[in-house]
Formats: sequence, C-alpha cells, structure tokens
Amino acid sequence: TLRGVSSGALIVSAHLRESVFHTEWIAWLKDSPYTLIVLMAHSFAERIRDEALAQGIDANLPAAFISQVSHPSQKAIIGTLGELPQMAQMCENPSILIVGKAVRESLNMPFMGARIVLNSLS
Repeated sequence: TLRGVSSGALIVSAHLRESVFHTEWIAWLKDSPYTLIVLMAHSFAERIRDEALAQGIDANLPAAFISQVSHPSQKAIIGTLGELPQMAQMCENPSILIVGKAVRESLNMPFMGARIVLNSLS
C-alpha cells in the first residue's frame, strides 16, 4: 500500500490447476485503488496483456516483474502493462508481477539489487 496512491494490495494467481489461465482478477486492474501482486504470471505475460487490453485497461498502467525477491540478486524490470511480454523476457523465472500506480512511485524508493526501467516509465 502507499498512502494517496494505493489503498491496498490484492494477491492473485495467473493460473489455476494444470496451468489453466485465470482471468477473473484482471478486471481489478481497471481504475483500481489497489496494487495487484500476481503469482505465476511469467509464462502468461502475453495473455495477461492481451486480456487486460481487451477489457479496456490502460496499456500504460505501471507494472514490474521481479525475480529473486528480497535477495541481494533481486532484479526488477519496470515498465507498463502493454510491455509485459518484453518485460518477462528480461526477467528470470520464478518472478512475481506487480501492477498498479504504486509501481511508478516505487522508482523514488530505495531498492536492493538490479532495477531496469523501460523508457515508457523513465
């Protein structure tokens, strides 16, 4: 959460049993006051982007793929929802996906590890 930007966080999974793509959570991205943390999203990056855009969600919504979370070798690829497939290719798996306005604000906060910010958010 981030006062004035995100009033909460939702943790969801990008897929269900047997790698079935899960889309119910994507609607929460539209004009949401929350930050979404999406587990097991790496291999579904293109499908997440496509489904989100089909639901009218802004392609410029800030997003980040983060691998090795909380380790010194942590790596974050920060861009937009529209760039998810490229971001996934730049980030190792396993990783988590974080989507929401708080991602942009995180650029002003201390960070451990490598942080790659795509031009769309610079």
